[in-house]
Amino acid sequence: MIPEFTLGFGGSTTSYQLSLNGRIPLSTHRFEPIRPYLGAGFGVLAFTDAPEDLNGIQATFNLLFGAEREYRNGKLFVEYMNMNFFEINRLHTGYRFKF
Repeated sequence: MIPEFTLGFGGSTTSYQLSLNGRIPLSTHRFEPIRPYLGAGFGVLAFTDAPEDLNGIQATFNLLFGAEREYRNGKLFVEYMNMNFFEINRLHTGYRFKF
C-alpha cells in the first residue's frame, strides 16, 4: 500500500485527498521503459467549496489505471483515478519520490 496526498484544482474549488492505494504492475515488456499498472484503495476527500452534488468531506473507494517511468531518483507517472464507482473521475500526473 502506498500513501498518497493529492491536490486538485478546477472550477471554483480546491480538493485535498489523502489515500492509501495498492498497485499491481502489468507484466509487459512491450512498453519498456514505461510500466503500466492497475490499483485500488481508499481515502478521504475534502473540498474548499464542494460542488452541489458532493459532500464537503467524504470517504472514497479508488480504482486506478496508470503508467510510470523511472526518472532520476523517483518516477514520473500519469494515472486515471475513479472514485466511488464513477462519481468522481480524475487524471493525475506527478512525480513519486523514493524514500
